Amino acid sequence: MSFSIQSPSIQKLARLLAILILVSAACAPRTEGGKGAEEAKGTGVPAPRDMPKTLPPPEPAVVERQQKAADLMEELHRQLQDQKDMQQFALLVGRLKGKQLMANADRQGYRVFALTDAAMKQLPDRELAMLTSDRAEDLGYQMKFFIHHACPQPDPLYPGFAFRTLSGMDLRFSKDSVEMPHTRRKVRLGEARADAGKLHIVPVSGPLFY
Repeated sequence: MSFSIQSPSIQKLARLLAILILVSAACAPRTEGGKGAEEAKGTGVPAPRDMPKTLPPPEPAVVERQQKAADLMEELHRQLQDQKDMQQFALLVGRLKGKQLMANADRQGYRVFALTDAAMKQLPDRELAMLTSDRAEDLGYQMKFFIHHACPQPDPLYPGFAFRTLSGMDLRFSKDSVEMPHTRRKVRLGEARADAGKLHIVPVSGPLFY
């Protein structure tokens, strides 16, 4: 006589195994033809997309705008070189020619308050050394100094216009002087050396910022 004994734990294990088989079959990835993931290998499934390693080229309008800004800085440098008493300021602008400091040159002119060589000598030794330096670490200060001495030029000028430098500082004008209240500096204005087109160079007797 033989007896068949099935333990309840074995029955539960069998049911669990059957459920796992059904679940795994249902979750297996399918292709359009119903085949599994293994069969999909080598059938034209696209590879992960590579991210671009460089930025796309700028739009033509952006390139043209940047070129006009660069051209105006070149013209400013040339005009300053022609002024015998502005050679140090000319050297400063020469180091900044590649920077887009006059970014809206395609739409507006600029007034530059150019320091004479005598005015540059009024700067403290440390600041003067940074402005006449070729070191890369001094470039930031040189740019900051320039944008405190340049502002958009309205066309045409009208009384009561509130000038603001490229650095965002307000300027106050009288008949023969300009003041930057933020720094409490006021300097005398000289006769314009270049006042045509989009570039207006006005000599000043001292620095507005340092």
